[in-house]
Amino acid sequence: MSVKPQRTRDEQADATRATLIATARRLFARRGFPDVSVDEIVQAAGLTKGALYHHFRDKQELFRGVVEQIEQAIQERLIAAASQPGDGVARLRAACHAYLDACTEDEVGRIVVLDSPAVLGWDAWCKLNREYGLGFFVDRLRAIRRDDPAIESTAQMLMGALNVAGRVIAQSEDRPAARSQVGMTIDRLLAGVAGTAGSSST
Repeated sequence: MSVKPQRTRDEQADATRATLIATARRLFARRGFPDVSVDEIVQAAGLTKGALYHHFRDKQELFRGVVEQIEQAIQERLIAAASQPGDGVARLRAACHAYLDACTEDEVGRIVVLDSPAVLGWDAWCKLNREYGLGFFVDRLRAIRRDDPAIESTAQMLMGALNVAGRVIAQSEDRPAARSQVGMTIDRLLAGVAGTAGSSST
């Protein structure tokens, strides 16, 4: 008899959390974390501060929820890009370029690339970055480099290059032009990675 009300409460809680994240995501993308207040978020969401603080300790924790949602979406895009036909290098390249394309978008450029390192703190940001990217790039590199013992460090260096490339794009007044330029740089980097693989490329 009590299952249905509990389920309804859980559904309402999930809906409230989703509304808060969606609203904050839109506002953070438009103006950035520092310039968006809690009052503005709850007003735009049609909720109260109490509802926000029931789900999130503070604005920073809400921001983290937004970042994790976007990171998950980016990861799905990279997986889809790397699933296209081609050899290991082509799949890795497709994934890297999918990330660069994502960085031209306001939500990714402003929230994930520009704001998240400062808002979350370096250690937390690095941990999140590894959580959503390291395993993926290790797997993609393993398809090229096979048993190379430096695969994980190579993946971390590649992710570092992509993060810098993303920042160049996000900070540029001409994102399409910056995207094109850093894309060529990433291609040269990937050519070097592939060149060390020799006959082990698949």
